[in-house]
Amino acid sequence: MNDNRDAATGKPPLIALMDWIGVSESRRMALANFVGWFKQPSNLLSVAAIVAVVIVPWIEKVVKADEDRRAKIDSLLETTNKVIAMNQQRFAPSSGDVLGSAILAAQRENELARANAIAEPIRHEVYPAVLFALSNELCVSGRFDEARGYLDDVLKRGTGIHFLATRPSIDELSQAHVVSAHCYAEQSQEGGKAGDKYKKLADDEMAAATALLEHDQSDRVLGQLAIVYVEWGETDERMGDSAGGQSHRQQARETVKKMRHVDPTVSSIVGQIVAQAQPTAPPPRPTLKEEDLPRTPEGDTYFVSFPEAPDEAAALILGPPDKHGSYAESAGVLYVYQGNLFSEADDLYSVTTVGSRLARLVFQESVPIPPGSGSETRIQLVWTIEKIDKDSMTGVQSRVARPPRRFIARLASRQGDVASSKSN
Repeated sequence: MNDNRDAATGKPPLIALMDWIGVSESRRMALANFVGWFKQPSNLLSVAAIVAVVIVPWIEKVVKADEDRRAKIDSLLETTNKVIAMNQQRFAPSSGDVLGSAILAAQRENELARANAIAEPIRHEVYPAVLFALSNELCVSGRFDEARGYLDDVLKRGTGIHFLATRPSIDELSQAHVVSAHCYAEQSQEGGKAGDKYKKLADDEMAAATALLEHDQSDRVLGQLAIVYVEWGETDERMGDSAGGQSHRQQARETVKKMRHVDPTVSSIVGQIVAQAQPTAPPPRPTLKEEDLPRTPEGDTYFVSFPEAPDEAAALILGPPDKHGSYAESAGVLYVYQGNLFSEADDLYSVTTVGSRLARLVFQESVPIPPGSGSETRIQLVWTIEKIDKDSMTGVQSRVARPPRRFIARLASRQGDVASSKSN
């Protein structure tokens, strides 16, 4: 006996509901046939097959598109680094070969055009730091509208809601305004340009850059704010406003005074600052020793030094290559130190190899700085490896909102060395 019946009519609830609604007999038969179709196992398998035919190719397409995008970004980064290197070589004091400089300038323009062509279709997905470098080079070449197009794209990412897109950090939004101000300064140097017009535009961009950073009183953000004031002062002086330059440099020094612990990089950029209640003869600051580095038996440990920043060092722990000698799937982490104090950790995000040789390492922020800033992926720095041998590697490190610097990584211990030394 069926217990699922309406108490008043003695009919099943579904039949009683259709009677109450007034569904005709023909419609009831059609509904019964439709539901019955799904009760057949063969029909369910057909539906599953159709879904698989539609969904699987879509997933494969999404994965391939992501791989293509990453390859294009790597190619853009490589090409932009070439342009920067050529630009530095052109204006090096030792470059006195007129013909050679002309050839190098032509090569630079070709690489710049290539970088621009790569960046244009993927501009909404490229890391802001890469777009800043490309925009700087476009401004140097007088292509101001194209440069500002990339900068505006970064700024638009910071407003409104953008699904499936990472919102730029406050540092990156501020840096976009700084690069835009540099472009206006570059544009004002062209003959016949209205200097006052571009001076006001540059000041507006710098004011926007500092306004983004003024609400955070942490040492890290105060240091970045001081650097922006220094860049504002340099822009003033370049555009003929020496009084404005002195005023903004003084603001940089006043900002540094608010910091509890002054970063050596900030101190070197800002210049001479007032001593902060320090003894007349402070003790020498300890330096990082090789034996103090973190090590693991599961990977190779490199001791990293930076010729332009003797007070900074790092330890790179890189996982071993696979059985084919490739590092493409290796895990790794970079520990950064200021003096003898731990500063930050960055996880290895992606590896580019040429054959079995390392060519590029991209790191993302591992520990959110400041705490509570979120855990989404933040590309912090990129290593472009120029030379690598059995026990060392050298190249250029590019970090967000900082100028590129050279690094030297020397092998300190190989996989298994730590375990074997402990067993002995």
